[in-house]
Amino acid sequence: MNISLRHYQSEAISKTIESFERGLTRQLLILPTGSGKTIIMAALAKQLGKRTLLLAHREELITQAITKFKLIWPEAEIGVCMAEQNEPNKEVVFGSIQSCSRDTRLNQLKGNDFDLLLIDEAHHANSPSYLKVIESLGFGGKDPSKLLVGVTATPMRSDDKELGDIFEEITYRISIGTMIQAGYLSPVNGRRVLTKTSIQGVHTKAVDFAIGGLSEAINTSERNQFIAETYRKHARSRKGVAFCCDVQHCKDLAEAFRTALIPAKAIYGDMDSLERKRVLDELKNGQIQIETSCGVLTEGFDEPTISCVAMARDPPSSKDFTSNASEGD
Repeated sequence: MNISLRHYQSEAISKTIESFERGLTRQLLILPTGSGKTIIMAALAKQLGKRTLLLAHREELITQAITKFKLIWPEAEIGVCMAEQNEPNKEVVFGSIQSCSRDTRLNQLKGNDFDLLLIDEAHHANSPSYLKVIESLGFGGKDPSKLLVGVTATPMRSDDKELGDIFEEITYRISIGTMIQAGYLSPVNGRRVLTKTSIQGVHTKAVDFAIGGLSEAINTSERNQFIAETYRKHARSRKGVAFCCDVQHCKDLAEAFRTALIPAKAIYGDMDSLERKRVLDELKNGQIQIETSCGVLTEGFDEPTISCVAMARDPPSSKDFTSNASEGD
């Protein structure tokens, strides 16, 4: 399949290569969700023709990246380093950071002499595991033969660590507003719906609410029923995702949706990977209408058929419900 790049995708690749040729070996690209960041990474890797390692922190991100690379660069010999899969000697390797940062795997990767390191959701790159891989594979310095490229929609880290410690320069950036004006993203239509739930007395950790206390306050049958009824009122025909506070909230809210005759299932980080994939496939195929999520689908989730997002975990002073028609990445 021949995929034509959008003008900004071609521009991002050109800027990256131009910057590499003038000596910038550690670059950051910032593009909003829905801009096709993985397509850019795949087209860049194909154009450079270098031995490539792509790192991500979730299985779904790696699976999505492999699919996009096969569309853009079908001739590439692809390998996977994740859990039981261990193929470090291929032309293009897709690795989970959890696996690739282990000493045994990392020593195997060193032997492949990678010249291009791509980091998906690159705001995580300043964590110890990523730093270990970056330095060990020779991408932390000024080797003119090696190129490190990170892509992200959210360059700010919650722990205030600076990405400038990893990347030398933001070589390409495009805003959500520009993408909407150009017709590549749909404008967001939001609805703020207040509940009667009180969060007085819920403690905070750093700048966020303590999950246990917040869950106890907001995960009530009355509030969950209200969210399900609100969804029926404003998004009856839309497929969507509801972001929840914790795993129990996911399960209870999914039950509330089903009681309201909206097919729903919970998805969360501790689920078996095969079960998680099955639930994602059911959403894609329309067997369920909404997924209630905790610790999954928060970054890089690619499902263009979704047109509604419910922020069910937020305190009642902010948005409990948001209708969204933006494209998937």
